[in-house]
Amino acid sequence: DERSVAGVTVVRTEEDARRVLAQLMSLTECVHAIDTETTSLDIKKQGPVGNGEVICLSIYCGPGHDFGNGPCVWVDNWGERGK
Repeated sequence: DERSVAGVTVVRTEEDARRVLAQLMSLTECVHAIDTETTSLDIKKQGPVGNGEVICLSIYCGPGHDFGNGPCVWVDNWGERGK
């Protein structure tokens, strides 16, 4: 896939999301770093919880985990299958 990045597992389908989620749920002794990006949110007037739309997120659990194409996970909620 021309959009793939070495070490990054890109979630593009619901099937991908369920597979990665199952792996994450099994990592009970692991700290997860998660970052989100949102749109439709005025941070001067609103908090992020329950406001705006999450357009993408990234997850990292350390170099010892492989979610299919490496230890980093990228979820695009905005692209071709998202919004």
